[in-house]
Amino acid sequence: MEHSGDAKQPFDHDGMVRLRDEIQGGVISRRQLRDLHAQDHDIRRLVRNRELAVIHPGVYVNHTGNPTWGQRAWAAVLVCWPAALTGRSALPKPLERGPIEVMVPVSRTGART
Repeated sequence: MEHSGDAKQPFDHDGMVRLRDEIQGGVISRRQLRDLHAQDHDIRRLVRNRELAVIHPGVYVNHTGNPTWGQRAWAAVLVCWPAALTGRSALPKPLERGPIEVMVPVSRTGART
């Protein structure tokens, strides 16, 4: 079930900007927005006003242009959450072309032991 937010708490817009821009390179997930008490109408307004643009379903970036490699990496991790960069994507100086490699828990892969 999706987090419905707490109507008694106002949306923490400053917290969103801090998390999105200062910590996550301009990328934020819907789940994180909901944790900051954003309601559906808040998220729609942020997209309409171009404070956010959809990069993956439920993941947003802070501009409408082409995302940087770092933003693509953050978006990949957030869309697959819980996840982490792996392989070449996890190297200190990864190639900025090609796919972003992420690792997810085995329980999410459908693999059977």
